Amino acid sequence: MNFKARFERKANAPEVTDADIVGVVTLNQEQFAWFSERLLDDYDFIADYAKETYDDGERKHCLLVLGEGEDDGILVCSEGSFYARYSAYLPKARQILRDEVHRVAELMIKGRFGETENGSWVIGFDDIKEHFDLTVSPTNGIGEMLLGELEAQEEVGAVIATEDCFEISEYLKNAPEDASASEKLLTVSLSWVATSKMCICCMPTKNTRLLPSWS
Repeated sequence: MNFKARFERKANAPEVTDADIVGVVTLNQEQFAWFSERLLDDYDFIADYAKETYDDGERKHCLLVLGEGEDDGILVCSEGSFYARYSAYLPKARQILRDEVHRVAELMIKGRFGETENGSWVIGFDDIKEHFDLTVSPTNGIGEMLLGELEAQEEVGAVIATEDCFEISEYLKNAPEDASASEKLLTVSLSWVATSKMCICCMPTKNTRLLPSWS
């Protein structure tokens, strides 16, 4: 088994910090290679999360930067800046994130979290954060991953993403055989109520290093 790791010489104990992923950005391979060697340059995608990546005294809230086809990732806590003021290499980052999103999706559906009296369930993104410690918004990359995982659940008939909610129709396997297709679908709304993130439009300045563009 081969993977990358950072080693410290003669460390009495490993230095680790609690971290929370508030967003995910995926770069193409060339852009990721460029970024990985120039962490102290300014980037527009870091600027987009400048207000959301900070240290609250208990843990660092970070942006996870991934590369297409890459298993590992880089955590960035910019603390209001446009560069990686604090960074950490995270081996197997893609799989770690995928497994966690999958786990949360299964708990939401199979665990009946937030179930209502009529058999449906409604769960806000603030509740997801509170109960599963997963930061979700319509535009932070994690929301899109969670949508895909919900659609993949066998109990789910369909998922529609609107501006402020997921509308989920559950296929009721135990419905009577003579029930119509519409009667076998149970509509559920998952409201976008918590951390609805507005993208920051960052105009480049002479001090801002944008990622090179390759065709």
